[in-house]
Amino acid sequence: EAYEIFTDRESLMEMNRRWARIATAIGIILALFAVIYAIRMITRPELPALIMLVTFLVESACLLYGSVIMRNPEASRSRRSDSVLFAIFLAVVILGNIGNLYLSDHRPYFQTQQQMDSISEPIEDNRWVNFTVEYPDNYYLDLKASAQEPLTFSVVNENGERIFTETGTVIDKENVRLKLAKGQYSFSMSATSRFELNCTLR
Repeated sequence: EAYEIFTDRESLMEMNRRWARIATAIGIILALFAVIYAIRMITRPELPALIMLVTFLVESACLLYGSVIMRNPEASRSRRSDSVLFAIFLAVVILGNIGNLYLSDHRPYFQTQQQMDSISEPIEDNRWVNFTVEYPDNYYLDLKASAQEPLTFSVVNENGERIFTETGTVIDKENVRLKLAKGQYSFSMSATSRFELNCTLR
């Protein structure tokens, strides 16, 4: 019914131009989102951000190309290639968002803390948090700790190998990048005096 309103060539062209302006605006917005994710990939690379970067780039390119077609509908082009482009657009929208949701949902994310006001005997390699990494990627650790005597904090894999270790009486680390493979991991701590420790993994 909407098309019945536009019976002459000029009206049809005006309708196409309006839709082209809308597609261009949305394409530019998606391109800005792609820039944001590109910056995020530089500062904190991880797989979900990469998937969204590619998704926004493809969506933006498809919409901007579609706006060109709507501005000049009589230009010589292949209908088959346009159909393929539309299919790619839909596949990227669906798979990109599903992939991002799945990967984000299956990332280990938690905040935990330990505090002891007195220690009767030294704590050695106390593994007090266990977590599972379901796919290899970069993960990020925030760590804050204070103690009277130096304490040691480690991230240990299922083979007992220390992926990350930090020792000191005052520890303040943010966005420590941990390249973790799929598997089981735990936090380990050794201390000889009163301490307070907070850490976040995401």
